[in-house]
Formats: sequence, structure tokens, C-alpha cells
Amino acid sequence: MLIFPVICSLILSLLSSAIDKQDCFVWGINGHPLTQKDYASPTWDDQIKLLKYLKIDSYRIDAQLTDEGAVINELKFNTFINKLIVNKISPFVVLSVGGIKTGNKQDIFNNSFNQGKNFGNSAGKNIPVIEVGNEFDNKILKGPYDGTKESHYDLAKAHALMMQLSGFINGLKSVNPQIKISLSVGWVHYYYLQLLQDYNINYDIIGYHWYSNMGNIASVKGYGNVLETVADRFKKPIWITEFNFRNGSLDNKHEAQKKYIQNSGLEIVKNPYVSGFFIYELLDEPGFEVKNPKESFYGLASAANGVVSKKSAYYTYKYIIENHTIKNSCNNILWKVQ
Repeated sequence: MLIFPVICSLILSLLSSAIDKQDCFVWGINGHPLTQKDYASPTWDDQIKLLKYLKIDSYRIDAQLTDEGAVINELKFNTFINKLIVNKISPFVVLSVGGIKTGNKQDIFNNSFNQGKNFGNSAGKNIPVIEVGNEFDNKILKGPYDGTKESHYDLAKAHALMMQLSGFINGLKSVNPQIKISLSVGWVHYYYLQLLQDYNINYDIIGYHWYSNMGNIASVKGYGNVLETVADRFKKPIWITEFNFRNGSLDNKHEAQKKYIQNSGLEIVKNPYVSGFFIYELLDEPGFEVKNPKESFYGLASAANGVVSKKSAYYTYKYIIENHTIKNSCNNILWKVQ
């Protein structure tokens, strides 16, 4: 009965060292097996088959927390996490911790600390990488700014957010010091990263989100090489944690989606500043089609009546993973203990 926890402890230790040294590459994909109805069919086993055929290292999924730090439907969460680990796929969990907290800043810190600590003591023991919230940078922008300057942000909200992030991360790391924390950012929101640095937020990975409408990340008009700028200024590993052709294959743009992943995706994974790459996402979500059709077709595969159809972009990503080894896959490090 003790073997599984021991293995997980070794996994966390090995991955922690590898990330710090940036000596391996993480191939990943996003999905919503715990939170979205379009991931109820195909089954978890069907999804894992899709991941294993791609030779994915890590599945980036989302989960919701209560204010006390409990995962909503924790039994279901733990069952899926264990299923990933048994199949040698590393779970990367994006935690929905609610909106930006308001009120007394010390209370925000203390409450968030307890939330992080409680999550770490319960459901957070066997997860190597988590992300606190998602795209918080967008939530503190004052308007349609590029996010490069202090004046572009609501500093009162920013201060409250920094207390929230600091509290949660410190609480989580107080019980699981080896866990790695990713915080997401998009476009050229450099000042958000500066805020994280100024407040000494104890995170480990910059999780960059990039889509085709943003241009070429290594040569953006007016901004230059975003990856080089971020690496030079903030000195942390960079993972591309969301990437795809804007709107996916909406309007039957399967070929455009495929070519973007083939060309821009390959250019990104070859970039020396990048040590992780996650496409958004595994499956289409037709449930969004009425209210927000632009969110419905990002998947590399689609499912109807339980039957999975792989898009051309799926096979393109498989080819990139199999034929363009930039560094050793982190999967080799994660699972060599077994």
C-alpha cells in the first residue's frame, strides 16, 4: 500500500530537479475531463488512448476549489489523477480558486494560505505541477492596453491578487515544497510578470498563452522576440501552456489549423527558451456552439455519439512530438522510477 505514495514522491523530486535545470522538454495538451460536459463522452479511457497515441507527457486539466481548499468532487478528481499516473501521464492541474479576493489584504493572504495548505494536504499530494488560476493578467488590466506598463493595470486589484497568489502558493508549498507552480500570462503583458517579481511570488514556471492572431512569438511587430525578452528579464522556465490557431477549425478551417501547428508550433518547440509545449485542446466542445461558437472547435479531435474522429492537426502534432526531439522528454525522467 505504500508503493504508490513513494513512487509519487520520487516523481515529484525528479521532475522538480529537471524543471529547475531545464534539461528536459514537456509535451502536453489541454483538456477538461472534470469540468466540461463535452469531455464526458468519449470516456476517460478514450481520452487517455488519444494522449498515449500522441506520446503526451502531461495533461493540463482544470479543477475547482472551494474557499476552504477542497476540490469539488474530490473522489472523482483523485480517481482521474490516479488513472493518469498509472498510465504514465503527468497531471498538470489548473486550479480555479475563485475571482480576485477583496477586503483586508492580510485576511486575503491568510485565507488563501489556508486554502493552499488544505489543498496540498488533501488532493495536492501526487501532482507535480499546478497552476493557480488562469490568465489573471487579463483580470487586472484596466482596458485594451498591451500590458507592458504599470499604468495599464488596476493596481488596487493587482495588490489584492498578489496577496492571494502569495498566500495560496506559500500555503501549498508549506506542505509540498517540491511542487512546481505555473502562472499563466498572454500577449506582451510584461508588467504582470514584473508585478509577480516585485511581490516575490514564489512560482516556478511562466506559462505562456499564444494564438495565431498574436503573430509570431519570436518576431512580433513592434515588440520583437517575446520569448527572448521574457527569458532575459524574468529568468524562469517558459512553457507554452496554451497554443493553437485562433478559433481552431471553425468554419472547416482544418487545413489552416494544421498548417499553423505545423509551422509556428514547430518553430516554437525549437526555440531554446521554451521547455514545455501544450496545445489547446484535446477535444472540440460543441456545447459552446450556441452561446460562443468560437470556443467550440479548438480540439485536435472531435466526438459524436461516443465516436472519436482525429483531425489532421492531431496527426501533425503526433509527427512533431515523434520527430523533433529538442531535449529528452520529461516523461523519461518522470517515470524511470518504475
